[in-house]
Amino acid sequence: MKPRYLAYGVILIVSHALAYFAASRGSEQREKVEVASAAAGAASSAREGRLRHRDQAGPSHAALWQKLLESDMSREDFEKTRAALLSDWARRDLASVLDLIFGPRANGSIRSGMTAAIGEEIVRQPDKVLEWFTEGRFGSRREEVMREWCNALMVAENRGAVIGSLSRLSARERDWVMKAIPFRATAADLDAFRRVLGTTPPEGQQKEQILKAYAQRRAELAGGDVARLVGEETDPDFRRALAGEWTTNRFGNEAEPRNLGQLQDLPEDMRNAAAAAMISSVSSNNYAGVNSFIGEMNRLSMWDAMMDPGTLSKVNSSLQSDRVDVADVFDSLSGIANGDARRAMLQTAGDGIGANVWGEKLEEVVGELPTGADADVFLGGIAARLATDGQRDSARVFWNRLGNATERRGLLHRFPWLAEKEE
Repeated sequence: MKPRYLAYGVILIVSHALAYFAASRGSEQREKVEVASAAAGAASSAREGRLRHRDQAGPSHAALWQKLLESDMSREDFEKTRAALLSDWARRDLASVLDLIFGPRANGSIRSGMTAAIGEEIVRQPDKVLEWFTEGRFGSRREEVMREWCNALMVAENRGAVIGSLSRLSARERDWVMKAIPFRATAADLDAFRRVLGTTPPEGQQKEQILKAYAQRRAELAGGDVARLVGEETDPDFRRALAGEWTTNRFGNEAEPRNLGQLQDLPEDMRNAAAAAMISSVSSNNYAGVNSFIGEMNRLSMWDAMMDPGTLSKVNSSLQSDRVDVADVFDSLSGIANGDARRAMLQTAGDGIGANVWGEKLEEVVGELPTGADADVFLGGIAARLATDGQRDSARVFWNRLGNATERRGLLHRFPWLAEKEE
C-alpha cells in the first residue's frame, strides 16, 4: 500500500475506533470524541511502554497506537491523531498512558504528546497518580511524573492536594513543589502552606528560595497592607523574607535612597532586612550607587540597618566588582557617625578592596590614608583578605602598617606567618 493511502487508512481506523469507544461510554462523551476524530493526525517516535488497557469488543488503544507508529503520516496529521488517541486513552486508562509516556522503557520524545485531557485525568485521580510515582512505577522518570502531577493540580486550583502530600515526597521533590506552591496561590492556600512549613521546615540550599517564593506571593496579596502582610508571623526568617519582598512589591527593582524613610511603615525588627533588600537592587559593579544608600542610612541614623549582613555583603561585593579610588572609599565611610556601624563598614570595605586590587598599586595607597583607629580597621580588612587569598607579601605590608596592637594581634592569631620575615 502506498504511504499516502496507509496514512489515511490509519486516520480512519483511529477515528472509527475512537467513535466506538465513545459510544461504549454513552452519548455524554460522543461530542468530545467526534471533535477529536475530526482533527485526527499522527505521533512522534515513541516506543510502547507497559500498555495494559484492552477493550473486548474492539481494537485496543495499544493496538491503535502501534498502527499510528507504523504509519507514514505528515507531521501535522501525526500530532493531531496522537492527541486524539492519547486523550481518549487517558480517560479510559490513565495508568497505561502514563506508562507509555514515562515508563522505564518509554522513549522520552513521546512527552510532547501530553494533552490537556491527560492533565484533567491526573486531576481526577490525584491520589492514584501520587501512589504510582511514589511507589516507583516510573523508575528514574518519577520526578517528571511528579512535576506533571503537581502542575496539573496547580492549574486546577487544587493546591490542597499538593500541600497535603508533601510528606510523601522525597526531599528533592518536596523542595521543588514548595517553590511552586505559592505561585498564584490564594491567601487560604498560603495559610495552609505556612502551617505545613511550620512542621516541615525547608532546609539546605533551597530554603532561601522557598521562603522567597512564599513571601513574594504574600506581599502580592497584601499590597501595601503591612498588617495583612505580617499577620501573626513570628519566625525571624519568615519576617525577614516578608520584609524583603514588601520592598520589591512597593518600590520595584529600582528603589532609591530617599525611599529608606518609608521603611518606618514596617515593624522595627523588619526594617533592617527591608533596607538590605533595597540596597541589593543596585547593580553589583556600582559602588557609587551603594554608597548613596549608606549615606542616607547615616543621615537617618539607621545604624542597625547599616550593620545588617545583607547590607554589609552588598558593600563588600560592590567593592570587589567596581574600580574605585581607595582613599575616597575610606573618606566616605570614616564619616559614619556611629562607631560600631563605622567599624563594620570599614572592615567589610577593606575586605572587598583587598579582593579586588592588590600588589604594588594598592600598597601605594597606604601612604595616602591617615593614621588612627579607623585607618587600622580599614587596612586590617585589606590585610585579612590578602592573607586569605595567599598574597603574603602584600598582606605583610598592610599588617606592618597597623598601629593598633589589638588589630595586629588579632590578625597574627589568624595568620601566624605574618610575623615571619619576607624571603
